[in-house]
Amino acid sequence: MSGAPRSIGGAWLTTALVITGVVLVLCLLPGDGLPEIHSDGFDKFQHAVAFAALGFAWHRARVGLRVAAAIGVVLAAATELGQGLLDVGRTAEGGDVAADLAGLAVGLLVSVWSAGERRAREPGSSRRP
Repeated sequence: MSGAPRSIGGAWLTTALVITGVVLVLCLLPGDGLPEIHSDGFDKFQHAVAFAALGFAWHRARVGLRVAAAIGVVLAAATELGQGLLDVGRTAEGGDVAADLAGLAVGLLVSVWSAGERRAREPGSSRRP
């Protein structure tokens, strides 16, 4: 790998933008357009997985850890606020925000950890895997 600075963009930026769009659409779909889920906590699991993917992709897009975290936090708050304010037949839930933020933290941690592991395997690295 060359010593050239890493730039924002590429496939990870596209992936992050797509995941962000999907999360927005799914969180703001009218309630009557969603399937009934009768499993306690399954929707929280879905929130956590979606935001883990979002955090991972934004961090990999090389926007920086703080920016990736901020994007996730703002999106978590905005989607729940949107559900509460817009007439989409859904309600805002603090539990959803908590699940979003937990998933976001996991996605960011996995991305940071795996990026460190990848660098440790590069020739000339002083870190050992």
